[in-house]
Amino acid sequence: MGLDFDWTTNDDEQREAVLLSTGSRHKHSWRPWLIGITTVVILALGAWIGYRIVEQRNQAALEQAAQA
Repeated sequence: MGLDFDWTTNDDEQREAVLLSTGSRHKHSWRPWLIGITTVVILALGAWIGYRIVEQRNQAALEQAAQA
């Protein structure tokens, strides 16, 4: 049975088979949450690393300006 399902039909067994085959029946999937949390963690880590780099450059520039 393919994905070409007539959603207007009243055939509950066919609808159930298509839902199970596509994974649409599994309502509480952990994958989107895992992807979302991982994305947020990676973005936060990147922002923190970028902030630290800029902070170090600014500190070095201040020290160099103080010596001049």
